[in-house]
Amino acid sequence: MTQQKAVMNKFLFRLMILFMLFSPLFCLPNPIRPLLPMPHSVDWKTGTYTFQPLARMHIQGGVSNFDRQTLNTLLKAWHVAKIDSAGLSNSNIAIVCDKQLNLPSASLEAYRIVVDKQGVRIDARTGTGIFYALQTLGQLGGLDGSLPYCSIIDYPSFRWRGYLVDVGRNFQSMEVLKEQIDIMARYKLNIFHFHFTEDIAWRLISKKYPGLTDPSNMERWKGKYYTIEEMHELIQYCKDRHIQLVPEIDIPGHSAAFRRYFKTDMQSDSGIAMIKDLVNEFALTYPGLPYLHIGGDEVKIHNKEFLPEMTKWTENLGMKTIGWEPGGNLQRQTIRQLWMGGAKAVTKDSPFEVIDSKHLYINHMDPLETVTTLFYRQLGGQLSENEKLLGATLCAWPDRAVANERDVFRQNAVYPALLTFAERSWRGGGDFEWRSNMKTDALGHAAFTEFEDRLLLHKQRYFKGLIFPYYQQSKQKWL
Repeated sequence: MTQQKAVMNKFLFRLMILFMLFSPLFCLPNPIRPLLPMPHSVDWKTGTYTFQPLARMHIQGGVSNFDRQTLNTLLKAWHVAKIDSAGLSNSNIAIVCDKQLNLPSASLEAYRIVVDKQGVRIDARTGTGIFYALQTLGQLGGLDGSLPYCSIIDYPSFRWRGYLVDVGRNFQSMEVLKEQIDIMARYKLNIFHFHFTEDIAWRLISKKYPGLTDPSNMERWKGKYYTIEEMHELIQYCKDRHIQLVPEIDIPGHSAAFRRYFKTDMQSDSGIAMIKDLVNEFALTYPGLPYLHIGGDEVKIHNKEFLPEMTKWTENLGMKTIGWEPGGNLQRQTIRQLWMGGAKAVTKDSPFEVIDSKHLYINHMDPLETVTTLFYRQLGGQLSENEKLLGATLCAWPDRAVANERDVFRQNAVYPALLTFAERSWRGGGDFEWRSNMKTDALGHAAFTEFEDRLLLHKQRYFKGLIFPYYQQSKQKWL
């Protein structure tokens, strides 16, 4: 028995070494390029390309001014002083955006990067794919702009990769919101779920009912709310970075601020009329938003017509509804955002479309647990999306009152969580059964160690001056 155990341990050790040697991080050329999320396919070659002070650029197809500026900023950081236009054949950086491109994935977010002695070639079907390729290119070039020869093909495993910020309980400034959106964009998250109504406060100004955001109607951060101009700015800021802002007006629960101001329950006849006014005003003030999250959770539904009526009202204004599940009597066409219950596979036969947020609440985890939990977490009980499983949303619910908005980042591992969730939601995979501790088997432990190495390198390179409460635990000896 002892001899068999020794043979097995030796086999597992060799297996671990092989895994590490052929894992993406250990195959990286020198200097290391710790890509995150790690692309689906990376073929590393021998050699590096470095731009000269003069770059010859060719851009073909629909590439936005913002994305062009993103590229220009990268090149400037890599000591390119001048950029000339060039043809495809004589350029040293070529970008082609064409919906007819042949790529291995049908995703409109897919892209391809080739770096060789001729320079850099980026192909994508859409501007979003180009933008994501530029994020990867920035990581490839590192701090010095020396690009390792490689061929990358990449695409997301889930089309909905979201992050929720609750500003109803604790207000966050535009500066802090934009900081988080910038980091979302860098790591290819594409949904910003903006939860701005709560029992504690209603934080978006209404022209018709300005008293909703009066300091006297708030229990925390009194007088702190978002103006119409700021909301427009936030929507555009997300759009430039290929992120969809999804607003949430939580009804009929989590609505004490509504009740304090209007002196009536939202499910009453007068309450319904007022919330319809607010939703109508929102739709007219911020046209073009495809979704409105209507909440529906943690409340006794005593008017069974309320949610069906509000769903129809919202849909007639041009927005598809999303609601929390479990929750009230949501309609079949309303997307369900799961928040309670154990691991369960969302199949293509689900009666409705689904976003997974079960066991994805940052405030329920300590910092070390946050990273291990999200790294191993399988989203929606599937390795990748299907017809009904859109993806998942990571949620930051800072329930505790904070005096300083940065305290939210001290109490919750926001940025370590965002990066880990970005890796999982982009690459897919994970374990069906949830876990919060590191695996002890050779492959499971090696996979986490490889990711953790990349995570910590990103902390060192890109999060200086920001709160990033995570430290290495894979090689830690616990007493």
